Amino acid sequence: MTIGIDQIKQTLDIMMHPANATKKEYTIGQSITWYYKLAIVPLIISAIGALVLGSALGALFSMIPSLAGLGLGGAIAGLAVVFVILYFVILAPIGLFVDAAILHFFGKFVFRQFKSDYAHTFAGLVYGISPEILFFWLVFIPIIGWIIYAVVAIWALIVYIFALSNQQKTSKLSVIGVLVGTVIIIWVIEVIILLALRL
Repeated sequence: MTIGIDQIKQTLDIMMHPANATKKEYTIGQSITWYYKLAIVPLIISAIGALVLGSALGALFSMIPSLAGLGLGGAIAGLAVVFVILYFVILAPIGLFVDAAILHFFGKFVFRQFKSDYAHTFAGLVYGISPEILFFWLVFIPIIGWIIYAVVAIWALIVYIFALSNQQKTSKLSVIGVLVGTVIIIWVIEVIILLALRL
């Protein structure tokens, strides 16, 4: 099979059967390798979508007299493509490492619901983000694409819950509790910090 195509097929299976398709365990290295293989095709499609949408926006801006001479078409298209590459290659993977670390800390040491190590939390997050990565190109289709992508993101959250439940050998309800509890605690900390900065 071709690199990327295998991962796309697996992601579709993960979306259709999250309870069974998220049981396989991966090391951190295997998880990140799997992520990058999955990202190849969506990155290319998203880059093309960013180029087209950026060019269209640039053409629209060129119709405004005050902006016509600024050459925004190429700049907007170029920046959009650069953002897509940065997102897939750097930003999303860094986000996975950081989010997994935060979630694992709360799940393992604060709420004591996670039974396995950080690598399993990381694998759970990679499973969970895979639908959003696969269909990221939808964000470059105005209105309809955004609506479909919102549905994909909601389904990805469900996958995320199943994946973490499987990877951490805990119930789905426990995973939901850890997720909600972590969000609330982080929100409270942010509020406290903002209030402290104002005083």
